[in-house]
Amino acid sequence: MSFSDPDLSRGSAQVIRDALHGTIRLHDHEVVVIDHPLFQRLRFICQNDILGLVFPGATHSRFIHSIGAMHVADRMFSQLVHAHLIDAPAALPPAVMAALVYLNRCLRLAMLLHDSGHGSFSHQMEYTPEVAAMMRAPGRFERLWAGVEVGDLYPEAPRVLHHEHYSVRAAARILESCAAARGAPDARDVLSLMETTTPALSARFREAAAVAWPVFAGPGAALVGDAPALLAGLLRAIVSGELDADKADYILRDATNCSVSYGQINLDALINALRCGWIPEENWLGLVIQAKGVPNFEDFVHSRHQLYRHIYNHKTSVGFDLLLRRAIGELMEEPAVGAAMDRFLADIDAFADLTDTYFWERFREHAARDPESAAARIVRRRKLRHLGTHVDLPGFRVHDERRELAERLGVGESAIVHCVNAVRFSRISEGFADIKVQTRDPVDGTRAYRSLSETSDFFAKFKDLTLTHFYLDRPATSAEA
Repeated sequence: MSFSDPDLSRGSAQVIRDALHGTIRLHDHEVVVIDHPLFQRLRFICQNDILGLVFPGATHSRFIHSIGAMHVADRMFSQLVHAHLIDAPAALPPAVMAALVYLNRCLRLAMLLHDSGHGSFSHQMEYTPEVAAMMRAPGRFERLWAGVEVGDLYPEAPRVLHHEHYSVRAAARILESCAAARGAPDARDVLSLMETTTPALSARFREAAAVAWPVFAGPGAALVGDAPALLAGLLRAIVSGELDADKADYILRDATNCSVSYGQINLDALINALRCGWIPEENWLGLVIQAKGVPNFEDFVHSRHQLYRHIYNHKTSVGFDLLLRRAIGELMEEPAVGAAMDRFLADIDAFADLTDTYFWERFREHAARDPESAAARIVRRRKLRHLGTHVDLPGFRVHDERRELAERLGVGESAIVHCVNAVRFSRISEGFADIKVQTRDPVDGTRAYRSLSETSDFFAKFKDLTLTHFYLDRPATSAEA
């Protein structure tokens, strides 16, 4: 069963053909969303900033990733419903089917729009100090939402904005355009499933949650008062959690386009092992993995860790990221660019023009004026000379390492630059409760839920770490020699 089947949920005849997932069907209102300028801009945002300078195939966009993630979220949702039908094979009543379709459409749109707020070069733009300072400017949030009441979604205005905040703002603007489209859900319900927001669920969502409750909590499960909030939490976990549709798509897509093997997870087996668990005494509703699917989940987590360590933090790529942030900083010193950035970050309609292309054009102009600039080095692909990488190097050792490298090379210490990057593994540890494992007693067949740490010792074998890369930035000057 798939909730993207036109016969079931009256989808559009339009499809997108994706090299990773094959044919992806769209609903009428999703076509309107995708055609909006704020979503179309994602065609010009590279999924992995300038990783293509190191892995030439890594030129795929946030546009196709967002659509692919929506497709994976749809598959995850459908699997949870399918699992219910295995336990209770009777046909779903029309009211339940309608409720499930509504919840699924909210989830699909939240996933489709989850990256709509990424700036140029994905994460790297907001890592640039000059841009980060603009995003921290007092009143930025208020300017961004001027004229729109969002106190229910943001009871307290955030003091520091990140791309997730811009995704919510862009999503709100985009959803205005499809409000009248056939089948479109309430915009507040979609925004309530996205990161940084406090759920502000409509009466329509609450009614759908109440009607669909037995599908997720189990046949005969008594309806609880906070069922809508619990179901919203479940859907939010599919949008952003330790096992979410975002990671599932980018792990496969990035590994495929970088031509590496360790990201080739078995997505079919992982999704087929998904269930929804309800523990009344704990008031817990969440994603559950069948015990037989735990190895696939371990592979999922490890593959992400490997991508962070060997692809996203590749020594040459990190060096280019360092130059990229410096090049953006160079441009921000130009009054016209600074004014444009302020407009992009304050006016969500102007944000549609903030793309990689905007900066590539500025980089080429700047490179023509200053052949030794960071912009020129990016444009000409003049990489930094890598001098070594340390794992979990203590902060107090960084200065010593720079000094030693400078002495060995006979250059001034300022010619040695470094970059410290985190390599994330997982938030799963002892006591982690967001995802549980479903076990079955081999004698009487009864089911039970156990924590991941009880079921698998895999997650205790790895940890987050840091990689500190050192580079020779430039030849020494006579003053540094």
